[in-house]
Amino acid sequence: MTVRPIIFNSRSSPPAAPIALEDDGGMFSHPPALPMHLAAIVAMAGMLDAFSAPGFFTFEALCFVLLCFCLCSVWLLQLALFVLLNRRRGRLRRSLQLGWRQWAAGPVIAMVTVSLIALQVPMRLRFAVSRAALNQLAQQAVANGPKPLHGDWGIMQVQRAEAFDVAVMQVTSAGEVDFRVPGTEFFRSYSGFAYCPVGNTFDPEGSFEPLGGPWYVWHTSW
Repeated sequence: MTVRPIIFNSRSSPPAAPIALEDDGGMFSHPPALPMHLAAIVAMAGMLDAFSAPGFFTFEALCFVLLCFCLCSVWLLQLALFVLLNRRRGRLRRSLQLGWRQWAAGPVIAMVTVSLIALQVPMRLRFAVSRAALNQLAQQAVANGPKPLHGDWGIMQVQRAEAFDVAVMQVTSAGEVDFRVPGTEFFRSYSGFAYCPVGNTFDPEGSFEPLGGPWYVWHTSW
């Protein structure tokens, strides 16, 4: 039996390294990282809370709309530079295949947020939690008798109704009760809820959207 010696070729090339995104472009050569996704989730939660009121909570909505605008601008800038840098290296397709999930996360979060707000899901959920307390406040207001619509909403008493703070703005002889939700003021308008078991809402300067049963979303101006 002949034993053949094993000959090592010192000139043989080392094993190929796995393909990875290059680092010379900094953050712009990579897909969005975890901090960007966390910021998008915070913006989503803030937007859903801001639009959980009839209309929206003005200050909170403005803050989170600004945050969303900043995040969107950073995302678009990062995408543009990512495409530019990886195209110059000739590896754009490969880089997109490796990072498409990270790129898709932001738009998916944005679409879910916009869809929930458009369907009024946050507001309806919050109203469902508060409905029993609002019914009780409405019945108490009707028992106290008619009350004309007051123009100076700053002096109205604010009461807690589970997930909402509300103030009674008007009680009609027909039994309609209009509640303002503080924080929804925008220029010369505000929003709230209207309780109207007779079905004939009254506010010449306002508008009403059916919410179920005797309840309506109320928007008015002065």
